[in-house]
Parts: sequence; C-alpha cells; structure tokens
Amino acid sequence: MSTPLVAPPAHVDYLTVTETARALGVKPRTIHAHLGDGGPFVGATRTPGGQWRIPRGVVERVRVELGITADGTTGGGS
Repeated sequence: MSTPLVAPPAHVDYLTVTETARALGVKPRTIHAHLGDGGPFVGATRTPGGQWRIPRGVVERVRVELGITADGTTGGGS
C-alpha cells in the first residue's frame, strides 16, 4: 500500500526526517524504516516532492515515550 503524496497542512509544525532523527538521537535511516509502516510516526505525511514530514507533536510524544529529556539525554539514570 503506498502513501498518498499530499502537502502538509500549513497550521501544523512539521519536522524533516533529519530534524526528527536529531531530536531522537538516531540516524535518518532509522526514521525512514518506521515511516509508513504503522510505527510511532502516525500523522507523518509526504510532500508532493516525496519528502517525509513528521508533526512536531508526534516527535515530542515519541521523545517522552523514550524518556529523552529536553537536553537530549535519556532520563531515568541509575
């Protein structure tokens, strides 16, 4: 099943795959592996040019779920 190519709504703040990867401390290919497969990036969309955009709120939710703090470290230490 292919993902339809649609422009992101103007009222939603979207991040690129690279920005998302940086926010989560992973490589962009890790984000690509989870896009379009029903993974954690629900609401991600493709631009007419084929580039993925992920809603900022979704990225923030994933950061919280992974325990990534505002300074980019993982919480919960020992």
